[in-house]
Amino acid sequence: MSSKIELPASLQKLYDAVKGGKPVTIDALHDTVFGETLDVRRDMQQRLGSYVTKLNRRLKKHDKAVKPGDLKGTYVLTSTR
Repeated sequence: MSSKIELPASLQKLYDAVKGGKPVTIDALHDTVFGETLDVRRDMQQRLGSYVTKLNRRLKKHDKAVKPGDLKGTYVLTSTR
């Protein structure tokens, strides 16, 4: 499906960061969405988790999902087809 994906601002920032299809670090995603990084990666991952879940709900009808990347501490946009 090639229709435009309408997203709230915070989810749009997350989507824009991962839509290139390459793994993006949790640090970079957290900085993009929240404008800061935290000292503990686990805290950043937990904070991002709810945003990834909300984004995935909206991407489902477009056959896409944000999933953990092959590299530790990364997320990547994938096709679910």
